[in-house]
Amino acid sequence: MNERCQRCQVLPRVTDEPKQLFCVFPLEVIKEKFKSFLKDHGCEFLDEGEFLGFEVENFKSFIVKLTGSNVFSSVELNDIHCVMLDKNTPLTVSAFKSLKPLNTWTSLVEAEEYLEMLSDGRLTAYFQPVVDVKQHKVVGFEVLARGVGKDGSIVPPGQLFDCARKTDTLFYLDRACREVAVKTAAIKKLNNYLIFIEILGSKTPHFNARIQSRFVN
Repeated sequence: MNERCQRCQVLPRVTDEPKQLFCVFPLEVIKEKFKSFLKDHGCEFLDEGEFLGFEVENFKSFIVKLTGSNVFSSVELNDIHCVMLDKNTPLTVSAFKSLKPLNTWTSLVEAEEYLEMLSDGRLTAYFQPVVDVKQHKVVGFEVLARGVGKDGSIVPPGQLFDCARKTDTLFYLDRACREVAVKTAAIKKLNNYLIFIEILGSKTPHFNARIQSRFVN
């Protein structure tokens, strides 16, 4: 059985389980500001000099508080790097190989509505006619994907792909848009027309390797 692609078939999420966090800071002043934030929220920590360690009972709740506090700029959140471990997992030197910017998780919280849209499959497709001016007839359609809000409002592609970049879900969004385009074209019975679907080739896993292989062969 083929495993699901972690980049294009699995949406990232912020867990609500207890976690340990070990954070590394670019500047002492940012670390002191982070320590003040932890104190204000009743979170005990251990300052080991090179890193700051602490536990949270609900990781998602902690990230939501951090995001809503507006204490740190987006640049600072990108510069603070953390290792996240399960509550009883011992910290090892090798664990620091998995350091991630703190905004990896804050971006997911901020884009929760977008991620929910993808999870629910709330995407739609519009078909822009492609006309052969010599024959004066429609020969195909360019497919334009759009998001659909909970209230039925249309979410423009710029907003979708901005969220995708921030949450590292470009692969997933690209695949989802192509799927809805193909399915809608089939429903509309456009078999006799050319269908143009824009594909983010450079954002698709292994695309470059595959295309180079084809040229070589």
